[in-house]
Amino acid sequence: GILLKLGTYGFIRFSFPLFPQACFYFAPFVYSVSVIGVIYTSFTAIRQTDFKRIIAYTSVAHMNLVMIGLFSFNVIGIEGAILQSLSHGFVASALFLIIGVVYERHHTRMVKYYGGLVHLMP
Repeated sequence: GILLKLGTYGFIRFSFPLFPQACFYFAPFVYSVSVIGVIYTSFTAIRQTDFKRIIAYTSVAHMNLVMIGLFSFNVIGIEGAILQSLSHGFVASALFLIIGVVYERHHTRMVKYYGGLVHLMP
């Protein structure tokens, strides 16, 4: 999870200031790859049956959205990308914590076994 945030930091801190013309030149390519990545990883996350894999694939989809925001090259896009990257770090950590707590009670991470979970949890 921290490597995804490190990539965002690397683009903001190093890639944009050191290679601004290359970033502008490759922006359409980054847009294309990021949109394909969002769609592909979202569909892959839908097909997963393990909660940890669902969170992992949606994390990759969120980081693709961050890349789209970064390569918009305006203040709102970059600030939104930073905000989403930070909030995603907190939310993903909390989701993995919740999955760990539920796993301790049920000893499985498979989605199909969690029907009626509201009746068992406090």
